[in-house]
Amino acid sequence: MSRYSSTACAFLMHATILFTALTGSSSLRADDSSRIYITRLSITNPANKLVRSDEWPEIALNEAVQDLLNFLTVQSGKCEIDAQGHSIPDTPANAQKLSTIFWDAYLSRTEKVDKIINEVMLPAATDGLIAGYYSRNPDASLSVRLLMIARPSKAITTILHKFADEQFKCKDPNNPDRYVLCDPATEELRESIVTALREIELLGQ
Repeated sequence: MSRYSSTACAFLMHATILFTALTGSSSLRADDSSRIYITRLSITNPANKLVRSDEWPEIALNEAVQDLLNFLTVQSGKCEIDAQGHSIPDTPANAQKLSTIFWDAYLSRTEKVDKIINEVMLPAATDGLIAGYYSRNPDASLSVRLLMIARPSKAITTILHKFADEQFKCKDPNNPDRYVLCDPATEELRESIVTALREIELLGQ
């Protein structure tokens, strides 16, 4: 069970409201039976050399993203998340490969997309990739950059969030000794992911 599963019920309610607003329906099921395979690499802190850690923000951020993707799997007739044969192993080596391409100042945006698709996504037979980076700022705020790439449309988008400490760090209502992402920050992240997946044409309009 997720260490932050106490927010699961609230998430399902808010996610359903969000999807209803975006799609006009409480269900994402589509008539098209084709599958869309989405995989993710953990949101990591470059200061940790992209190696997954047990730092509180990292655990909470990744669980928030995974909760959304799990919801997509249940509600959508098209999306499959990290399906067998369509998943990129969530390893430091793959995180480093993606980061090296993404931050290469000598590559154009189009070249970056082509290179990520050909070297990272095609070998894994995946249609969409979600990853990201976070950092703690001197003022204790949290910066989060989400990265999403779609192979069919050859589209890439990045979204930058910055949260003040009190905006993202809240006590777990079921365990005062533990912290979770505050609801507004969680909803903001999830809404931006859904919107971005629509913009790069991995979710229908």
